[in-house]
Amino acid sequence: MQAWRNAVARAKICYLHQENQLINLEIAEELGTKDMFLAQNSALEAISEFYGKHSQEVNREIHETQKKRVSTQERFYPQLVKYTAKRDESILRKIQCEHAFHTLKNYLAQKGYDYSEYLQELEREKEEVELRRLQDARVNSTVREYENVMVEDAEDDEEDTDTKHVDKRARRL
Repeated sequence: MQAWRNAVARAKICYLHQENQLINLEIAEELGTKDMFLAQNSALEAISEFYGKHSQEVNREIHETQKKRVSTQERFYPQLVKYTAKRDESILRKIQCEHAFHTLKNYLAQKGYDYSEYLQELEREKEEVELRRLQDARVNSTVREYENVMVEDAEDDEEDTDTKHVDKRARRL
């Protein structure tokens, strides 16, 4: 019985919509706007069709872009997993080293060993090695510049000598 009542209610709603459309058409005919109304409907349909096609093209481009992105992600996924695993291993190794260092430090402190002077000495040695390396690099750079200048001077001397020989030959003639 409920299905019947629902069907009757839907039929009444359809009837009211059709009656409303007929009244609107009658008013449009009386005011002479029927052609304008039809033209506007045609324009709206054309706009709707244009944007429908445009949205289909955009959706197709979006789909293609997503396929390329997924393909790229799938291609590089093994490499990403490998690098992520290496990073995780490095972090774990760092934590293990820090733990071992602190354990050893505490053990030595309990035994009464003072290694801070030793660490400072190692740090000074490291700084000295770095300073020597920088000085050597500077000296090597200066030597290379000097060698380049010497080579250029030698080439200039050879050109001068060649020019002198040409001048002597020209004078003889």
